[in-house]
Amino acid sequence: MPTSFSPFGFAAGFDAFEALSPVADLPATEPLTRAQTFLEQELSSGGPVQRLVVVELRGGHPPWDLTHEETATLKPADYSGILDPRRGGIVLGALRDRQKKSARRIGDEEWIRLRALHDAALTKQDAALARLITMLKTKGAWNDTLLIVTADVGLGGGPEIPFDPSPPLTEDRLLLPLLVRFPGDALGGKEITLPTSALDVSATILRALGLELPQTAGSDLFARASGVASLAGDVDVAGAGSDYSARLGGWLLRGGAGKPPRLCASDIDPSCINDVLDERPGAGRALWLATFDEAAADARAAAPLGPRVRAEPDPETLAALTVWGDIR
Repeated sequence: MPTSFSPFGFAAGFDAFEALSPVADLPATEPLTRAQTFLEQELSSGGPVQRLVVVELRGGHPPWDLTHEETATLKPADYSGILDPRRGGIVLGALRDRQKKSARRIGDEEWIRLRALHDAALTKQDAALARLITMLKTKGAWNDTLLIVTADVGLGGGPEIPFDPSPPLTEDRLLLPLLVRFPGDALGGKEITLPTSALDVSATILRALGLELPQTAGSDLFARASGVASLAGDVDVAGAGSDYSARLGGWLLRGGAGKPPRLCASDIDPSCINDVLDERPGAGRALWLATFDEAAADARAAAPLGPRVRAEPDPETLAALTVWGDIR
């Protein structure tokens, strides 16, 4: 993902850091292949040293790593639309740009092909992850491994065009897969429906590494899954620009600066069609205050860091952002 390349500051603090551009003629599984090589070398050196490996994959994001022959077998049959594996990100980025100026949409046939490309690309990366797990088992390290697989944004659905760098804060974008395999297969096969956030993932990793959790950290996922933490969980807040979304249990508050928020009971109204703010003002106020507190805490944490420094991407990174569809 080009926005996590060195110009954006993500290279700091790692013993080894590699960024693989989507412009390069490399398979989408290459980050996992290199992570596997790194781990094999580390495990072969012996010793009880803990190792943290972070791999960011394209997932279902274009460009899609599929050959012409593989693409020809996808639904819908005899497709002659605008989406192709290599230029998919550019095409969708251009459509998003036009959508902001007009009512441009992608049709049902494009959505069928998009989801087929998305799933086919994920299948290849899933196989590469399976190879890495096999290596860990061969090296005798699987029993001590904490494996976390998640995503940063959901595919969503129409009418918005997908893969927007600043997507609408709707539940189909914010509800993401989260698979956690604890060492020794603890809690194996257990499904948890409690809401979680990226902060909970961070807290789980910090605790696994024996590091102190900051006050702003979330909850350890093992504790949540074991039933020793709050069943309702904390208020989960998401923000993008002036828009926000806050959720606690089934209550969901969504709004933005300069416009009244909407409150819905998402457990019985998943599409949030019915605004019940007037009927449940207490729930709405509690969620709004939690959102304000979250924003204020973020501002206090950012203040000592000083003003933001604008990233200055090099030509190669700019090319990667274009292929990614981040056209601005």
